Amino acid sequence: MDAYYHRLNETLKRGGIATPVIVLDLDRLDHNIAELRATIPHAKAFRLVAKSLPSIPLLDYISSQMRELRLMCFHLPFLIAAVKRWPSVNIMLGKPLPVSAAVQFYRALSRVQEGAGVTWLVDTPQRLLEYLDMSKGLELSKKGLQPLNIALEIDVGLHRGGVSNLEELDLFLDILEQNPVHLQLTGLMGYDAHVGKLPGWLESANRSFARSQQQYRQFVQHITQRFPGLDENSLTLNGAGSPTLHLHNECAITNDLAAGSVLVKPGDFDLPALKAYVPAIFVATPVLKILPGLNLPGPGWFSRFADHLPLSTRNTLFSYGGNWLADPCWPPGVKPNPLIGTSSNQQYWNCPETAIQVDDFLFLRPQQSEAVMLQFGDLVVVRGGQLVDYWPVFSNRVNHQNKKQAGRTIASVGR
Repeated sequence: MDAYYHRLNETLKRGGIATPVIVLDLDRLDHNIAELRATIPHAKAFRLVAKSLPSIPLLDYISSQMRELRLMCFHLPFLIAAVKRWPSVNIMLGKPLPVSAAVQFYRALSRVQEGAGVTWLVDTPQRLLEYLDMSKGLELSKKGLQPLNIALEIDVGLHRGGVSNLEELDLFLDILEQNPVHLQLTGLMGYDAHVGKLPGWLESANRSFARSQQQYRQFVQHITQRFPGLDENSLTLNGAGSPTLHLHNECAITNDLAAGSVLVKPGDFDLPALKAYVPAIFVATPVLKILPGLNLPGPGWFSRFADHLPLSTRNTLFSYGGNWLADPCWPPGVKPNPLIGTSSNQQYWNCPETAIQVDDFLFLRPQQSEAVMLQFGDLVVVRGGQLVDYWPVFSNRVNHQNKKQAGRTIASVGR
């Protein structure tokens, strides 16, 4: 691995990179895409999780190799950006958004038809009623976008909200049945992130998955009994996630699988089931200073004393920025100093004697992709040891120029 990071270090220096950046390695991304394509059963659709891959060019690149584009969005600015880029794209919300966010979404579009492929996720009958009122208040039926696509969040064992039993399910179905002009049920979303995370003595991963599938099937059977025109093929039955994707084989009830992080594999996804995937993103930050010894603040005798401890074989390294959700991976042996803490300005690290020099790059692996990738501006894209492009990431901001008008609309459709 030393050779890989040495080459990456030289690539960034030749490219004139002088600030902390996220590096995206396309060769490694290609490897992960191939692994993912081999994992997805042919009869099941695949949905990219936009929060984990927060860049239009990145989503474009992956979808071109996956040969389909379906998205799961969790954040209003990302949703707006995605629909403006792909007006008719099939998007399922990954969490229920406040009705005010949905109003802002429609206000942000130049044409309401641009949002025709969006499926809104609801978790309570009250939220479903709010979306019904929004649809009526915005008069969407007169603008060619009716009825609203609705997916129900179902609880398959994670216990993070959503429909948990058939009695609750009937409350949703009653509202949908009574308002076919404004609402239509197009799918379910049953996230099973708990599978494999419980202690084995409490419940095995296989048992957790079997129970989640049983719960999922029960909901689907009840819906198809209430609505004979619907079946497993006409409903989008979404599930999975990077850690559980491999469990959703041909026999699983789900027909729409979502994942994202596994394609760039941040540190939190170093799991046995994902061992075939490789890290494809890194934080790279310039080394500003390298000093001999620990150089602890405070009385000089304290630092000199510490230098004679076993830790004294380490030097002090200061990086450009820090305090990210990321762990150092090169050079080997770099660790944050537990006495000093973190810094967003100049992070203090302890490191053994290495070949790294001032102005070289310290490399860290993000613990997750969804937050860390948004902190550094454009992604620095490399392939074959060459810097080949810069890809912008999503903005976290929403344009509130129509804030007053949106506020009046929200008030008018509230129950």
